[in-house]
Amino acid sequence: YRENEDETGSAVFSFQMPLFGSEIQGREQINRVMREVKQLALKDRDDFFQKVQEVKEAGYEDCGNWFKTYGYSNLYVGEQYISFYCYIRTYDGGIRPWEEAIPLTFNRETGKYLTMDELFTVNRNAYMKRLSSAVYKYAELSGEEYFWNEGFDQNVLVKEFKPYCFYLTSDGIVLCYGRYEVAPGAAGDPAFEIPYTWFEHIFIGE
Repeated sequence: YRENEDETGSAVFSFQMPLFGSEIQGREQINRVMREVKQLALKDRDDFFQKVQEVKEAGYEDCGNWFKTYGYSNLYVGEQYISFYCYIRTYDGGIRPWEEAIPLTFNRETGKYLTMDELFTVNRNAYMKRLSSAVYKYAELSGEEYFWNEGFDQNVLVKEFKPYCFYLTSDGIVLCYGRYEVAPGAAGDPAFEIPYTWFEHIFIGE
């Protein structure tokens, strides 16, 4: 969707989400969620272009490079789970684009939307501490421990932990955090993949 299809350099809104076919038993429930996301996105599209119009009429700035994108990546289809990284990426002026993570994980058979609470054999407090400790280990091994050397609370991963902000891959679980939540803004939207082997004894695996 463009502000004006005949005008180059216009503000752009885009939407791309997956739908699943007959090989996925829980497809009806999963696809229903996808269609609900689309309806929310279309409302967001209208609000986005309304803001573009208001800014242009006020003469504040050129909105030709503004955009909002609903997209996804890292689609994983396993024996039990379907999981992928969904995001809303926006630029509407300022220094840099913003991205909001809305990753989704479903039971492949039933189509039920899952949080981490349904994936572990221990309670949230226990798996949260285990995964958070793993992130610090990950950062140390990858040389990214500087994230927490600029005055950030050493317990920030637990404080900012969200049981729905993750997705699965063939190798592990990816924890997603928003900009400024656990690291300086220059770090963007940090994501940390923790191998299944680090927590397999508490995970309801494939």
